[in-house]
Formats: sequence, structure tokens, C-alpha cells
Amino acid sequence: MVYHNGHRLFLQAFVSKRLIKEKEAKDLYMKVCNICEADGNPDEFLDFISLINKQLESLFMEIRRGCAEDTGHVYFSLVNKAEDEHSKLATEYQAHEIELIKLALNLIIESQNGSVSSLDLVNLGMDLTKRIPAQASEELIMKLVEDGWLTEKDGKVFFGPRTTIELGQYLRNKYKEQIGECPLCHDFVVMGDICEECDVKLHKYCAALSFQKLPANKRKCPKCKTEWTRTIIKLSKPNNNNNSINLEETVVNHRNVPTSSQQPSTSSGKKRARR
Repeated sequence: MVYHNGHRLFLQAFVSKRLIKEKEAKDLYMKVCNICEADGNPDEFLDFISLINKQLESLFMEIRRGCAEDTGHVYFSLVNKAEDEHSKLATEYQAHEIELIKLALNLIIESQNGSVSSLDLVNLGMDLTKRIPAQASEELIMKLVEDGWLTEKDGKVFFGPRTTIELGQYLRNKYKEQIGECPLCHDFVVMGDICEECDVKLHKYCAALSFQKLPANKRKCPKCKTEWTRTIIKLSKPNNNNNSINLEETVVNHRNVPTSSQQPSTSSGKKRARR
């Protein structure tokens, strides 16, 4: 596969969102191939991504794949491969906001089931070096949910797909004792169910994939083989209706796409407005 304008269109559209659901990314792949009159074979989608990543190596960027901890839905995120979490967050948030984000990550990891109440996160504003009012904390939490770093459901807040994808290695290194590995997918797990007999924790969606077709007495912990009695969630299909990318808004003319001699751009040219 040769790097062509379809790759550049895909990357430019990706930069505008940073986080894209798997189906949405595959649909985008087919659209840009059609626009550029290039072969769009669904089986070559991951090869298509790999070729973009080779172009991004010198910029220390990468399109990376990961799952949402609550549903198992697959996402792709444009990642800054810098080691520290500060570098990943500094382009989008101010210093006091990053301080609150770190406190939020710590609180979620220290929780028993990988989720905390939204009120607990809002109250973290009072623990900052420079305290901020509850309204400012609430607005930041809403922004983190909007940007994919956190997910909020029924008053509970937990890691969003961007956190698991972009900050996964940092979290593993910093919280070695608190974060385990799901033995079913071999990825780290924060939000999940713990075996009643041993210390194994499984992603809820991994347990569902493994146990949903088995009778209750056949569901066993993969480590101690004790019967798995935790509730098995029903897996849902991703909803892509509200988040589709409009290619016309991103780039509609091949003349606006960098030539093959240029490095792909990873900046949208706009910074988030500060309050």
C-alpha cells in the first residue's frame, strides 16, 4: 500500500476530533478512498492506519486503538507518544485544570469498582493548590466528558476511552499496585468485577463476551476456577448517529492536502478558547 491523498484526508479529519469510534473510522476510511478514487478494501483498514502511523513516527504521534471500559466499544485516538501525562494534557488544559485531572484519575483508581460520584469529582476543586469554585470544577468535568477523557453515566464517573488509550502506559507505571490486568484481554483494568475468591478483576464486557452463552454453573474465574457469580451485562452496539464526521467541513479539495513530500500535519491550527 502506498501513502496517498486518502491517508492525508483521513488524518486531517481525525485531527479535528482526536477520538473516533471504530465504525465511524471505518466509514471515514471508505469515504476518503472513494473521494480519492483509491481502492478501499475493508480488510486493509488496519494496514491503512499503520501506514499513517509510519508517517507520524517523526512527530511522536500515533493513531492507537483501545476500548471503552464500560461497554467494550472500540475507539481510535490520535496519541501523543510522550511518556508523561502532562505532555498529553498540556495542549488542551491549563495548569490548575491538569492538577484537578490528576486528582480525578487518582480518586477513580483508588475506588473499589473504578467509578466515583460526579459530586466527589466536583469537590476536588477545593483540594487544588489554587482553589476553584464548584461551578468551575463542574464545567471542567463536563469538558473532560465531552473530550472523551471521562465518561458519566447515572451520576457515576469513570475513565473515558481517551484515558485508557492515551494514558494507559502512564497509569500502569504510576499505579502498579492498584491496577491489574484483565486475564481475558490482557489489557489493564480499572472498572470491572472482582472474583469473590481471588484478586482477579475482569472487564465487564470481557466477562460478557466469555460467559454470556454459558449456563451459570459453567462460568468460572479464569484464575482460581471458582464459579463466577457477578452479574453479566448485556453488550450493546455502538451508536454512531450523532458523531459522524463531515468531510466537507474538514477538507473538500485535494489541493488543500499536503503533497507526498510534506510531513502530515497533526495540528488543527486552533487552540481551545480559555475561560
